[in-house]
Amino acid sequence: MVRKRTEKRMERLNFSKISFDSTNFIYLIERNAEFFQIERSIFTKLSDQKVNIILSAIIYAEILVKPFKTNNQRTINVYLDLFKKLPYSRFINVTPEISINAAKLRGLYNLKTPDSIHLATAISEKSEYFITSDKQILKLKELDSMLILNPKAFNNLLKI
Repeated sequence: MVRKRTEKRMERLNFSKISFDSTNFIYLIERNAEFFQIERSIFTKLSDQKVNIILSAIIYAEILVKPFKTNNQRTINVYLDLFKKLPYSRFINVTPEISINAAKLRGLYNLKTPDSIHLATAISEKSEYFITSDKQILKLKELDSMLILNPKAFNNLLKI
């Protein structure tokens, strides 16, 4: 059933909201050998479209840890600049509703707190896709009619 819905969405490729896990940005900025080209392709394609990119505000707390730990001001600035310039992006604060849904997701699927917050944020904002390379999250495949895809699958979807 999930495969049929994925195929239908691929056929029409008409979506307005997409959410990303923090790893997508880490792989892009740190030029991860496996994912850099795919992430760059995704963000290049999305910058040409009017697609709302929905992100939980906790993304800053995740992606900036290593640069702060190593006192790498250059990387901190790169991330901050990226998020300022990311077209059609919206950073959503954690609300009680999102927190409750995150707790539910943690309880049901044994997710880490940040992952459950990202997913709960995406669901509350009615994102059609959640893009991640996290194997635990990818096992879910779909939540509340939101498809969960790895970057390669989503990039292939954008090629159609």
